[in-house]
Amino acid sequence: MENLSAELTAFWKNVRRSRAEIGEGALDSFVLSGSAGSVAVKAITPAYALLLKAGPGVPIGRLRFEAVRAAGKLRPALV
Repeated sequence: MENLSAELTAFWKNVRRSRAEIGEGALDSFVLSGSAGSVAVKAITPAYALLLKAGPGVPIGRLRFEAVRAAGKLRPALV
């Protein structure tokens, strides 16, 4: 999990930096899916993001919904 977190954090930062350079909208969330499961990354604040990992078979829509819900509950504690 530590390696996954480090790699996704680096990816997140690079995408956000590239977005600023090309003038696209802000990156709010993304989902990666593979044979071993899925992971959702959701911005909580500009400085914090939530990483939510699920096993295989969990519907992507459900994973995204839970990430949005958890980020909303965490936001007041981080602002």
